[in-house]
Amino acid sequence: MKNSTLRFVLVLFISSMISLSAFASQHTVSKDPNRVAQYNDLQLAIDDAANGDTILVYGSTTGYGNINVYKPLVLIGEGYNENLGLVASIATLTISRFNSTLAADGSTIMGFNITSSITYTTDYSGATDETRNLSDITVLRCKVRDFNFGNYYGYDNFVNLNIINCVITEDIGLNQYYTTFDDGQDIVFSNCIFDGSRIYGNMTREAGTLTVYEDLSNVRIYNSLFLNYETGLLNNTVGLVFEDNVFFGHELYSSDYAQITWNNNLFYLADQAVSDLLTNENVGSGNLIDVNPLFTTYPATPEAFSYAHDYTLQAGSPALTASVEGGEIGIFGGAYPFAVGAKPPVPQVTEVTIQDGTSSVPVGGTINFNFKAESGN
Repeated sequence: MKNSTLRFVLVLFISSMISLSAFASQHTVSKDPNRVAQYNDLQLAIDDAANGDTILVYGSTTGYGNINVYKPLVLIGEGYNENLGLVASIATLTISRFNSTLAADGSTIMGFNITSSITYTTDYSGATDETRNLSDITVLRCKVRDFNFGNYYGYDNFVNLNIINCVITEDIGLNQYYTTFDDGQDIVFSNCIFDGSRIYGNMTREAGTLTVYEDLSNVRIYNSLFLNYETGLLNNTVGLVFEDNVFFGHELYSSDYAQITWNNNLFYLADQAVSDLLTNENVGSGNLIDVNPLFTTYPATPEAFSYAHDYTLQAGSPALTASVEGGEIGIFGGAYPFAVGAKPPVPQVTEVTIQDGTSSVPVGGTINFNFKAESGN
């Protein structure tokens, strides 16, 4: 038995010990010819899986293409940090509703590098306003270029969508171009790194009064880090909530915005006057303005995200006690402290040693081995 095969068996064995689903099956996917799995096509594995199943996806030098998750599943990739080995890459990940009774509701997706975008959509043949909804979906420890919410042409109702411990490198599209007040968006970003990101909404003013807009008051961003960007974070956005975040060198807006809530955030080296954020129907309190967060390792002038940076706060940082609850703000505070670049929080085998040096055994034979594993965190 080859070591790669043995490693696969152990990963499968360990994963079966986690209570991801009491009666679910596990499936494995690999595009690496040296790592054995049941599938080499991730979409086929998704199509074959039953509701509630878990799919384990190996890292590979070859990506897994465009993927559509339209049923409740747990997808676990090997991680997005190339410094720790092969990564599990997807181009476009669509999280969708298949029909009036089947959707990705209840899914968890973790440990992937999404090189294009994650799109949440409820559009399908025969859809009605009453059936255009997605709920209870978590994206965890992924690196994602863009997030898009909605199909731009109709009603979408999103409930309890959570994005946790992710690195987001470009845009977040929350704009519904052809709707007014109808769409419901209950979306929470927790302990994420926004690396040069822009957030797009939809609003129109007439004579200074809002007439048509997308109400984003249920889109909340907690305990996150916004790094260097020069073309503006807010673009026609209404009602977002920012709480317990750190903004380091980020241009804060490039177009109109209104009714934004800013509570207990820290702003440093911003390109615009932070005082502008509390005008134009915006509200907030407890913010630290023009205050250095004192990261452990970070350049004096803003730079893009890097694994070489250490975003933990030095002793004496004012951000250590600045949150709404009196604790730490930024990515290491709150409910989901960020392990930067870490693999998914599930047990993983790190070393396998065959005790007697045997490379194969006959059917029914015995092989002795030791293995080491990380518990996950």
